[in-house]
Amino acid sequence: METNVSGDKSLFAIEFSEISHQGQATFAQCGIWLGGHQLYEPSPTTCLDALLRRLHGIANFPPVTGNPSPVPASATELLRMITSEDADEIRWYSCFEEETFDYFLKLFTKDQRHMTFIWTIDPDYAGFDIFRDYPKGVQKVCVENSEFQRVVDEFAQAVKMTKQALAESEGSPQTLEAG
Repeated sequence: METNVSGDKSLFAIEFSEISHQGQATFAQCGIWLGGHQLYEPSPTTCLDALLRRLHGIANFPPVTGNPSPVPASATELLRMITSEDADEIRWYSCFEEETFDYFLKLFTKDQRHMTFIWTIDPDYAGFDIFRDYPKGVQKVCVENSEFQRVVDEFAQAVKMTKQALAESEGSPQTLEAG
């Protein structure tokens, strides 16, 4: 099946393929690209409708007031930030919480113009063969808010069109809405 990519993989992109329906939900193999590195788990499928809602939530997240805590130097420090109950104090927030991205520790923060994403492979999975060539340590990329929104909108449109094509190929006259 065709692979759909919205955005620029070297900065921020969303990729999906092998789309299917399970009841009213739409699932696909899916990956998020940040700074040229893909966040994914090879086996589970992702509910595209739920991912789209989360992406809209990130896009609409209000800008953080004040400066976020410094980028952690290690996966252990990042894990400590993720499990912290002081998200408002550290000003980093969880993102991409779908099962497909469970192998990664990931947070974001946002100001008036940019979103900053930080991530690393969860230490529990860092030794897996699929991550042998993945960069070690905490990664960071800044994406302009307008570019993030543009990619999310492009992804929403691609999902909508793919769902419609799937419905037509299955002989269903209904039009399916994305998100």
